[in-house]
Amino acid sequence: MRFFAFLALSAIGFLCPTSLASAEPFPRPKPAIVYQRVVETTPAAAIIGPVKPAPSAEPPTDAAAMLWEIYRLMWLLAAIALGVAALGVWQALAARDTARRQLRAYISVWPGVTPHLDSDWTDATIVVKNQGLTPAFALDHAITLLMIDYPELPLADVMGAADKMFGRKSFVLAPGTEITLPLRTVLSDDEKHETEDGTHKRLCAIGEIRYADAFGKRHFTRFCFAYGGASIIASGQMQMAEKGNEAN
Repeated sequence: MRFFAFLALSAIGFLCPTSLASAEPFPRPKPAIVYQRVVETTPAAAIIGPVKPAPSAEPPTDAAAMLWEIYRLMWLLAAIALGVAALGVWQALAARDTARRQLRAYISVWPGVTPHLDSDWTDATIVVKNQGLTPAFALDHAITLLMIDYPELPLADVMGAADKMFGRKSFVLAPGTEITLPLRTVLSDDEKHETEDGTHKRLCAIGEIRYADAFGKRHFTRFCFAYGGASIIASGQMQMAEKGNEAN
Protein backbone atom coordinates (compact mmCIF):
# COMPACT_ATOMS: atom_id res chain seq x y z
CA MET A 1 0.00 0.00 0.00
CA ARG A 2 2.77 2.41 0.88
CA PHE A 3 4.44 1.70 -2.35
CA PHE A 4 1.33 2.47 -4.40
CA ALA A 5 0.86 5.77 -2.49
CA PHE A 6 4.42 6.82 -3.23
CA LEU A 7 3.87 6.13 -6.96
CA ALA A 8 0.74 8.22 -7.00
CA LEU A 9 2.39 11.19 -5.45
CA SER A 10 5.31 11.00 -7.84
CA ALA A 11 2.93 11.02 -10.81
CA ILE A 12 1.11 14.04 -9.59
CA GLY A 13 4.37 15.99 -9.13
CA PHE A 14 5.52 15.06 -12.62
CA LEU A 15 2.23 16.06 -14.23
CA CYS A 16 1.81 19.40 -12.39
CA PRO A 17 5.24 21.05 -12.07
CA THR A 18 3.97 24.63 -12.41
CA SER A 19 1.71 24.34 -9.53
CA LEU A 20 4.57 23.29 -7.42
CA ALA A 21 6.82 26.03 -8.76
CA SER A 22 4.27 28.73 -8.22
CA ALA A 23 3.92 27.73 -4.66
CA GLU A 24 5.54 30.23 -2.26
CA PRO A 25 8.78 28.86 -0.85
CA PHE A 26 9.22 28.47 2.83
CA PRO A 27 11.28 31.34 4.44
CA ARG A 28 14.84 30.46 5.47
CA PRO A 29 16.04 31.38 8.89
CA LYS A 30 18.36 34.41 9.01
CA PRO A 31 21.88 33.72 10.18
CA ALA A 32 22.64 34.99 13.65
CA ILE A 33 25.29 37.70 13.77
CA VAL A 34 27.40 37.48 16.89
CA TYR A 35 29.46 40.52 17.96
CA GLN A 36 32.54 39.81 20.07
CA ARG A 37 33.63 42.63 22.41
CA VAL A 38 37.08 42.48 23.88
CA VAL A 39 37.11 43.84 27.41
CA GLU A 40 40.48 44.54 28.98
CA THR A 41 40.50 43.57 32.61
CA THR A 42 43.00 44.57 35.29
CA PRO A 43 44.53 41.69 37.19
CA ALA A 44 43.13 41.31 40.65
CA ALA A 45 46.62 41.30 42.06
CA ALA A 46 47.23 44.80 40.66
CA ILE A 47 44.06 46.14 42.27
CA ILE A 48 44.34 44.42 45.59
CA GLY A 49 48.12 44.54 45.83
CA PRO A 50 50.56 41.80 46.74
CA VAL A 51 49.13 39.22 49.02
CA LYS A 52 50.91 39.33 52.40
CA PRO A 53 51.46 36.09 54.26
CA ALA A 54 49.52 35.63 57.44
CA PRO A 55 51.48 36.66 60.51
CA SER A 56 53.07 33.73 62.23
CA ALA A 57 52.51 33.08 65.93
CA GLU A 58 56.28 32.69 66.50
CA PRO A 59 58.64 35.70 66.14
CA PRO A 60 61.04 35.62 63.22
CA THR A 61 64.40 33.98 63.74
CA ASP A 62 66.29 37.30 63.61
CA ALA A 63 64.14 38.84 66.36
CA ALA A 64 64.65 35.83 68.63
CA ALA A 65 68.41 35.97 68.11
CA MET A 66 68.42 39.69 68.89
CA LEU A 67 66.47 39.15 72.10
CA TRP A 68 68.90 36.43 73.15
CA GLU A 69 71.89 38.69 72.51
CA ILE A 70 70.29 41.48 74.57
CA TYR A 71 69.64 39.00 77.38
CA ARG A 72 73.26 37.85 77.35
CA LEU A 73 74.51 41.44 77.29
CA MET A 74 72.39 42.33 80.32
CA TRP A 75 73.81 39.40 82.27
CA LEU A 76 77.34 40.34 81.23
CA LEU A 77 76.85 43.93 82.39
CA ALA A 78 75.37 42.71 85.69
CA ALA A 79 78.34 40.38 86.25
CA ILE A 80 80.79 43.19 85.49
CA ALA A 81 79.01 45.53 87.89
CA LEU A 82 79.01 42.88 90.60
CA GLY A 83 82.72 42.21 90.04
CA VAL A 84 83.55 45.91 90.26
CA ALA A 85 81.55 46.25 93.47
CA ALA A 86 83.23 43.18 95.00
CA LEU A 87 86.64 44.50 94.01
CA GLY A 88 85.85 47.84 95.63
CA VAL A 89 84.74 46.17 98.86
CA TRP A 90 87.82 43.93 98.86
CA GLN A 91 90.11 46.91 98.35
CA ALA A 92 88.39 48.82 101.14
CA LEU A 93 88.73 45.88 103.54
CA ALA A 94 92.34 45.32 102.53
CA ALA A 95 93.13 49.00 103.08
CA ARG A 96 91.44 48.89 106.47
CA ASP A 97 93.35 45.77 107.52
CA THR A 98 96.61 47.31 106.34
CA ALA A 99 95.94 50.47 108.33
CA ARG A 100 95.08 48.45 111.42
CA ARG A 101 98.24 46.37 111.12
CA GLN A 102 100.29 49.52 110.88
CA LEU A 103 98.59 51.20 113.84
CA ARG A 104 97.96 48.36 116.26
CA ALA A 105 99.99 47.47 119.34
CA TYR A 106 102.95 45.08 119.02
CA ILE A 107 104.28 43.51 122.21
CA SER A 108 107.91 42.43 122.15
CA VAL A 109 109.80 40.60 124.90
CA TRP A 110 113.51 40.27 125.59
CA PRO A 111 115.63 39.08 128.55
CA GLY A 112 116.66 41.54 131.20
CA VAL A 113 118.77 40.73 134.25
CA THR A 114 120.75 37.50 133.91
CA PRO A 115 120.16 34.75 136.51
CA HIS A 116 122.81 34.56 139.24
CA LEU A 117 123.84 31.06 140.16
CA ASP A 118 126.02 32.04 143.10
CA SER A 119 123.20 33.07 145.42
CA ASP A 120 120.48 31.28 147.33
CA TRP A 121 117.74 32.92 145.28
CA THR A 122 118.14 32.83 141.52
CA ASP A 123 116.58 36.01 140.15
CA ALA A 124 116.09 37.23 136.57
CA THR A 125 113.89 39.71 134.72
CA ILE A 126 111.98 39.92 131.44
CA VAL A 127 111.29 43.24 129.67
CA VAL A 128 107.95 43.73 127.88
CA LYS A 129 107.51 46.68 125.52
CA ASN A 130 104.77 47.99 123.25
CA GLN A 131 106.40 48.63 119.88
CA GLY A 132 103.15 49.67 118.17
CA LEU A 133 101.44 53.02 117.60
CA THR A 134 98.36 52.43 119.74
CA PRO A 135 97.94 51.14 123.32
CA ALA A 136 97.77 47.47 124.25
CA PHE A 137 94.67 46.85 126.36
CA ALA A 138 93.87 44.13 128.90
CA LEU A 139 97.50 43.00 128.96
CA ASP A 140 97.95 39.82 130.97
CA HIS A 141 100.95 37.53 131.45
CA ALA A 142 102.09 34.19 132.82
CA ILE A 143 105.84 33.62 133.25
CA THR A 144 108.08 31.25 135.16
CA LEU A 145 111.78 30.44 135.66
CA LEU A 146 112.59 26.74 135.96
CA MET A 147 114.91 23.94 134.94
CA ILE A 148 113.85 22.05 131.84
CA ASP A 149 115.21 19.12 129.82
CA TYR A 150 117.50 20.07 126.95
CA PRO A 151 117.43 19.80 123.98
CA GLU A 152 113.89 18.35 124.15
CA LEU A 153 112.41 21.49 125.76
CA PRO A 154 108.95 20.05 126.55
CA LEU A 155 107.24 23.45 126.68
CA ALA A 156 103.67 22.27 126.12
CA ASP A 157 103.41 20.85 129.62
CA VAL A 158 104.77 24.04 131.13
CA MET A 159 102.47 26.39 129.23
CA GLY A 160 99.49 24.14 129.84
CA ALA A 161 100.04 24.48 133.57
CA ALA A 162 100.44 28.26 133.20
CA ASP A 163 96.93 28.76 131.75
CA LYS A 164 95.45 29.04 135.23
CA MET A 165 97.64 32.11 135.85
CA PHE A 166 95.83 34.17 133.20
CA GLY A 167 92.83 36.37 133.86
CA ARG A 168 94.09 37.92 137.10
CA LYS A 169 95.95 40.89 135.63
CA SER A 170 94.92 43.63 133.21
CA PHE A 171 97.28 46.41 132.19
CA VAL A 172 97.18 49.14 129.59
CA LEU A 173 100.58 49.53 127.97
CA ALA A 174 100.94 52.78 126.03
CA PRO A 175 102.92 52.96 122.78
CA GLY A 176 106.66 53.02 123.36
CA THR A 177 106.44 52.13 127.05
CA GLU A 178 107.77 49.01 128.73
CA ILE A 179 107.45 47.06 131.95
CA THR A 180 109.92 44.73 133.69
CA LEU A 181 108.62 41.44 135.01
CA PRO A 182 110.65 39.83 137.84
CA LEU A 183 111.40 36.11 137.98
CA ARG A 184 112.67 34.12 140.94
CA THR A 185 113.39 30.48 141.71
CA VAL A 186 115.49 28.39 144.11
CA LEU A 187 118.04 25.98 142.63
CA SER A 188 119.80 23.18 144.40
CA ASP A 189 123.53 22.73 144.01
CA ASP A 190 122.97 19.85 141.59
CA GLU A 191 120.66 22.02 139.45
CA LYS A 192 123.22 24.80 139.42
CA HIS A 193 125.89 22.36 138.21
CA GLU A 194 123.54 21.04 135.53
CA THR A 195 122.86 24.62 134.39
CA GLU A 196 126.57 25.36 134.14
CA ASP A 197 127.10 22.16 132.16
CA GLY A 198 124.06 22.77 129.92
CA THR A 199 124.20 19.34 128.31
CA HIS A 200 120.96 17.85 129.61
CA LYS A 201 119.34 20.70 131.53
CA ARG A 202 118.85 24.43 130.98
CA LEU A 203 117.45 27.18 133.16
CA CYS A 204 114.68 28.75 131.09
CA ALA A 205 112.46 31.80 131.40
CA ILE A 206 109.16 30.72 129.80
CA GLY A 207 106.02 32.78 129.42
CA GLU A 208 103.20 34.26 127.36
CA ILE A 209 101.78 37.77 127.05
CA ARG A 210 98.13 38.21 126.04
CA TYR A 211 96.58 41.54 125.06
CA ALA A 212 94.01 43.30 122.87
CA ASP A 213 94.75 46.02 120.35
CA ALA A 214 92.85 49.29 119.90
CA PHE A 215 90.53 47.58 117.38
CA GLY A 216 89.40 44.85 119.78
CA LYS A 217 91.41 41.98 118.32
CA ARG A 218 93.22 39.61 120.69
CA HIS A 219 96.94 38.80 120.32
CA PHE A 220 99.64 36.85 122.12
CA THR A 221 103.43 36.75 122.37
CA ARG A 222 105.11 33.56 123.61
CA PHE A 223 108.78 33.37 124.57
CA CYS A 224 111.42 31.00 125.87
CA PHE A 225 114.89 32.23 126.89
CA ALA A 226 117.49 29.67 127.93
CA TYR A 227 120.46 30.01 130.23
CA GLY A 228 123.09 27.32 130.55
CA GLY A 229 126.27 26.00 129.00
CA ALA A 230 129.67 27.62 128.94
CA SER A 231 129.10 29.86 125.89
CA ILE A 232 125.78 31.34 127.11
CA ILE A 233 127.05 31.88 130.64
CA ALA A 234 130.13 33.60 129.23
CA SER A 235 127.90 36.01 127.23
CA GLY A 236 126.23 37.07 130.48
CA GLN A 237 122.70 37.01 128.99
CA MET A 238 119.90 34.55 128.40
CA GLN A 239 119.50 33.50 124.77
CA MET A 240 116.40 32.80 122.72
CA ALA A 241 115.69 29.05 122.72
CA GLU A 242 115.09 26.99 119.62
CA LYS A 243 111.42 26.47 120.60
CA GLY A 244 108.62 28.40 122.24
CA ASN A 245 108.96 31.79 120.52
CA GLU A 246 105.98 32.94 118.44
CA ALA A 247 103.47 35.77 118.19
CA ASN A 248 100.36 36.76 116.26
